[in-house]
Parts: sequence; C-alpha cells; structure tokens
Amino acid sequence: MGIKWKEDYSAAVQRCWGVGIGIAVGLLIGIPIGWGATLYPTDTSFTLALLTAIGTIGSAVGAVGIAAWQLKTRKDELYGDAIQVAAASHLKLGAVAGDLKKGLSAVCETLRREDVSGYDLVTAIMAHAAVLTPSLPDARRLVPISSYMSAKLATAEAELDLLSRTVNRLQNVYVAGHWQDLDQRKRHADVLHRNMTRLVKMLTEVASDCLEAVSAFDKRKPRG
Repeated sequence: MGIKWKEDYSAAVQRCWGVGIGIAVGLLIGIPIGWGATLYPTDTSFTLALLTAIGTIGSAVGAVGIAAWQLKTRKDELYGDAIQVAAASHLKLGAVAGDLKKGLSAVCETLRREDVSGYDLVTAIMAHAAVLTPSLPDARRLVPISSYMSAKLATAEAELDLLSRTVNRLQNVYVAGHWQDLDQRKRHADVLHRNMTRLVKMLTEVASDCLEAVSAFDKRKPRG
C-alpha cells in the first residue's frame, strides 16, 4: 500500500508551471490566428487585443489546472498514509482494548475482595500498570479517512491518560495505608470499571472503523 511522492511542489512552482503552460497554449492558439491575420489583414489593435486575451486566459487556466492537480496528488498521498496507519492500527487497538479489559478487571476484582491487604492491592495495581501506557497511533493521521474516527481516537487517548492518573492516585492512597474501608474500595472499583468499559468500547469501535476503511480501500483499488 506504499504511496509515496518524490516532491511536494510549492505554490511558486505551481504558478511558474501554470504561466509556462498558459504561454504555450497561448502561442499554439495565437500563432495560427496571427498568421491568418497576415493573410487577411484587419484592424491591428483588435488582433493584438485578441492575442493578449488568449494568452491571459491560457495562463490562468494553466495555473488553476496545475494547482488542482497538485491538490489532488497531495490528498491522495495523505489518504494513502492514513490507510497504512489504519491497516496497522486495527489489530493493535483491538489488542490494547483486550489488555485493558483483562488487566483492570483483575484490579477491580482485587479491590472488591474482603480478605485483602494493602500490599495485595498495590501489587495488583503495579502488576497491571503496563496496560495503561500503550503506544497509540497518531489520531491526526486518520483525518483523511474520517475526522470523526480521528476525533474518537484522540478522545480515547485522553480517556486513557485520565484513567492512568486515577489508578496512580489510588495506588498512592493504598501505599499510604488507607485501604481498610471496603465500601470505599468498591466505589473505586466501580469508577475504574465504568471508565474502563467506556474506553474499551471506544477503542474497539475505532479498530472496527479502521478495518472497514482498509477493506473499502482494497475493494476500490485497481487490480494489476
């Protein structure tokens, strides 16, 4: 799926190409008209004005055409990059969601236990802390496919950061020795489970969207 372009033309280069093509078009049209004017003399000022108009219009059309072509190639490049990101992300995001659900469910189960010590609580949190620090794709690179998908992934990243901070605060509370209140621990477990469930759902939806985008792209691309 590698889609790469060797260079990205600047606006100045686009204008130069446009002017050049416009001049060429103007000459191709103007020379025959000028030659015809010498065979069939008319008002010279009218002929010059006509040639000038043709050259100006040709230059403008050329500039617009080059700019439109460059915009299309740039969009194609960004879309191809986004598809590559989506292809690499759908399995990864699904795995991240699965790890989060498994790890934090174990932490919540430990928090709800009656026969548990502060050491057990801290150990359970530390054992599953890695699930809170995954490397997620850059949400901005998915914008060419869907700004909604990109926004959803960015929201999931923010939710993950908030959840990680919450778990760290709970760990500090238990390290300080405030772990005996079972009702309080159950409330902590409820908050963690609710936030985890929302985050897992969000990541799973983005993973599904990525797979759908890649599948649609594969169906549209030409077969060679």
